[in-house]
Amino acid sequence: MKMDFSELLLVFTGDAVILPGIPQTVSVATREKVGMMEKLLEEDKLNGSYFGLLPGILPTSRTDELVGKIGTLGRVNKFVKVKRSLAQPYFVLNIVGKCRFRVESVVSVTPHLTCTYTTLEEVRSTDDNDDDDVVPLDVAITDDDSLSVDKLVSSLRVGLMKLLTGPLRPARPQQDSCTSAISILKKIPAHLLPDMVANIFVSISRKDKLKMLSMLDKKERIVFAHKLMTDEFEKRLIEEHPVSVSLTNGDDVKKKLFGSRKLFPPPTSTSEKPATEEEKKLEAKLTSLKLSEQSSKMVMNELARMKKLPKYSGEYHNLRDYLETVAVLPWNTSTEDNITLEEAEKILESDHYSMKDIKKRILEYLAVNKLEKELQQEGESIKLRNPILCFVGYPGVGKTSVAKSIAHSLGRKFVRISLGGAHDQSVIRGHRRTYVGAMCGRIIDAVKVAGVNNPVILLDEVDKLS
Repeated sequence: MKMDFSELLLVFTGDAVILPGIPQTVSVATREKVGMMEKLLEEDKLNGSYFGLLPGILPTSRTDELVGKIGTLGRVNKFVKVKRSLAQPYFVLNIVGKCRFRVESVVSVTPHLTCTYTTLEEVRSTDDNDDDDVVPLDVAITDDDSLSVDKLVSSLRVGLMKLLTGPLRPARPQQDSCTSAISILKKIPAHLLPDMVANIFVSISRKDKLKMLSMLDKKERIVFAHKLMTDEFEKRLIEEHPVSVSLTNGDDVKKKLFGSRKLFPPPTSTSEKPATEEEKKLEAKLTSLKLSEQSSKMVMNELARMKKLPKYSGEYHNLRDYLETVAVLPWNTSTEDNITLEEAEKILESDHYSMKDIKKRILEYLAVNKLEKELQQEGESIKLRNPILCFVGYPGVGKTSVAKSIAHSLGRKFVRISLGGAHDQSVIRGHRRTYVGAMCGRIIDAVKVAGVNNPVILLDEVDKLS
């Protein structure tokens, strides 16, 4: 089907390379392009309209650089206008590339970029699927070691079907492309198969797609597509069976595909992957902790389980966060109590005026703690229950400062935890490790900040819990 346009609207696709063949999705979000789409939509010309699709971005200085550029003539099949509340709308276009074209001259730059052009191959409609349209190409390649073009075409058809439906199916094929490609694979013209190969598989690089776009000779495109297909097969085989692939004839392929990276190592007898430098440092920290036998055994079991997990696993990161928290906690670091009732009384008197009943209750509390320690030093097996002191009063009467004075008189570090707005007990106690993004609670955080295992902790604003 031949088409004749006097002018053609140009659209730049950025990093994407649109090739003739099967439908592709293009997003239009810039102000100029959206304005052009809005105008076509008002004139009811957007659906079914043709655009010149050029890879890259619009040159800011010289538009004459566009002359001679090769792109794809695309037809809009469907479109969706997406509205946004705080930003301008954008369009998502479903475009089918029809053929290659060359820019002959730039007609206008504003309000929209248009050009005159020349089609470089036959423009086919969506209904051209008859067998008469399939032109057989059986001209042999000059190299003696190469297959004839018709055999390459057959190989492309078989390879496409295997890659789309077989065990070597790519991990990230374009889903829309795969669905439509399988249905028309047997009827598609031979010279469109190379573009189909480059369109379907996202693993093909942008450089190779640009090279495919610039190739005007059909035989060259078929040979190049067959090479891309062979590389795709070899890559999938290496990824699926990294150990069993022979190293005799595949070294060059593997160097090209993987660079200097090593292939996946064979599984070890212990089924553990080699420890990274960070894991070794974490293990050294954990082994240096003076934990009880039961706690140390549990921590080492969790560390061994983490080493067996792959790094991309969510459980790996949960275990690592847990073990890093265990490693930084002050398990054996504490401050020695220096309880002198006379000194404590002086500190309370100097810090606070009046409040005799409160000071008396605090001194009683400190005296009992001192008596307990003295009895333990004399060999008495006594363990008194340490009550939690609760301070109640209006804002500004000195509740927090009294708690600071207690820490000062004991010679301990003081940490304040504000509970205002806390809506869940897990904020205080910590989350279960099975949750994604689990974190320790406020109390454990306070112990880490204090750096000792016996700080004076003030739970402030208890009345403001939500």
